[in-house]
Amino acid sequence: MNDTAVATRQTDPNQSLEMILNNAMPELQRIAPKYVNITRMVALAIEAKMRNELLAKCSPVSVLNFCKKCAEAGTDRVGSGGMWAVPFFNKKTNTYEMTPMPDWRLIIEKAKKAKAILHATSDAVYENDEFSYERGMNPRLFHVPAMRDRGKPVAVYCVYTLPDGGKDFTVMDIKEDVDPIRKRSKAADAGPWVTDYVEMAKKTVVKRALKIFEGASPELTALIETDNSAIGYANTTVARPPVAMPKVIESTATETAKHDPSPAAEPESESKVDGNTVAGRIAKISKKEGSGKKGAWVKVGILIGKEWYGTFDGPMGKTAEKLEGQHVVITFKEDGKYKTITSIEEQKPVAAAQEQTPNEATEQPPDHTEDGPVDPDDDNLPFGQTPKATVESVKAMEDKLDAKVVAKAKKALGMASDVSLSDLPQEFLENLAKLYRSVK
Repeated sequence: MNDTAVATRQTDPNQSLEMILNNAMPELQRIAPKYVNITRMVALAIEAKMRNELLAKCSPVSVLNFCKKCAEAGTDRVGSGGMWAVPFFNKKTNTYEMTPMPDWRLIIEKAKKAKAILHATSDAVYENDEFSYERGMNPRLFHVPAMRDRGKPVAVYCVYTLPDGGKDFTVMDIKEDVDPIRKRSKAADAGPWVTDYVEMAKKTVVKRALKIFEGASPELTALIETDNSAIGYANTTVARPPVAMPKVIESTATETAKHDPSPAAEPESESKVDGNTVAGRIAKISKKEGSGKKGAWVKVGILIGKEWYGTFDGPMGKTAEKLEGQHVVITFKEDGKYKTITSIEEQKPVAAAQEQTPNEATEQPPDHTEDGPVDPDDDNLPFGQTPKATVESVKAMEDKLDAKVVAKAKKALGMASDVSLSDLPQEFLENLAKLYRSVK
């Protein structure tokens, strides 16, 4: 349920704005942190409405929702350094609404309060400024602003200091990086993107630089969500249908040559097979470089599902970068709010079963001995050799695992939890056996 619906149910549209806000004081006090002065915040919101012609047309309910967002974000400042009140026209209700839009300095303040950073600042680079920067093992940024006739803005950057004293920065080009983001906003040609373009560009680079710290505190998370909602970036994720169990296609060689069936869709979300083991596709790679008291460092982060996992280990980071877009199985340990990767292995894609004639000889690892099926945990197998998976061996592995673990493992491979092992192609059995071994 959205805030507007809540406010509409709790307020009488015939009441004056002052009466609506006075009646909402107890709720605002409950939402806001103790250090927020609710009386001051409400007074500033009313003053902002009186000073602007379009804000004066905003509905009382939207003013109340604006105050609620300020309370959630933990600020009583309206305007510079706090929450800007921006009028947006709602075509559905045919009214103007007072919409909260965080100032970039407020985002930095909340990141500092969450102890994610010690300090951060943002600045714009103009055509006639002296500006250069380098990345790599020794990052460096150099900026000397021109005293006059600076020209048009060409870039923005954010420099921040980490808790260990190390510094890092993010640079965004106006045309290649900032403008494409502006064009995706619902207020691309109106509001602050027109009246305060440089300040909006600064906020854009601040959000990009501090994105890795999102979730460090509820206030910081709420603030970024409020800004995304205001500029039109919220709810952009398109839900994908669940992956259906693939079926073996029985066809002749001629029919196979004529028809090239598309591969089954790959599952996008993560699947926790065990407490500290995750299987899924690496949707995104994040790489940060900097230096601190212990020297230069490189942190590689991978996004699987909705969770980020990171590592400072050089070789492991390079492996993760090579596997971007691929399905992997990782193990990790939790260090407070961070999830550090301890191992990473590519999860081979499941291929369609290939037809074989009964007399076709193939070289496979042994799956049977004179005494029966090979035990998948048999230590007498040659080093590095994995036994060929069979229905019996996979069933034996399932019997040793928890039922929830088995169901999650099958889900990670796009299988139904109640699928019969005897109906699976050999390639599916091999992938399932490999996943079971990784969590034993």
